[in-house]
Amino acid sequence: HQPTARAFCSPHPILSIWEFCQSAEPEGELDLDAPGECVLFARPRLDVVMRRVSLGEYAFLQGICHGVNFETAAQAALQAEPAFDVARNFAKLVQEEILTGFYL
Repeated sequence: HQPTARAFCSPHPILSIWEFCQSAEPEGELDLDAPGECVLFARPRLDVVMRRVSLGEYAFLQGICHGVNFETAAQAALQAEPAFDVARNFAKLVQEEILTGFYL
């Protein structure tokens, strides 16, 4: 995985709070009681990228980052989110340069 990538799950809407605070004059109101969010923080190049991830993607990333094999990470993702599309999400993580090294 990308050494500058981390996934974090919070009981709070952390990315929504950050996005709201980026505007000098935010529109609408911030709902601090909104459900928690899982967020991927990465820096595949020079800029930091933050995006929400589903519970399945979070579980998959946690498994990969902790050195479990692909099958175990995929099973964890499907257990966390039964509709998780392993192939689509894997391809997306490779395309985003979050998953960068592959070992046999």
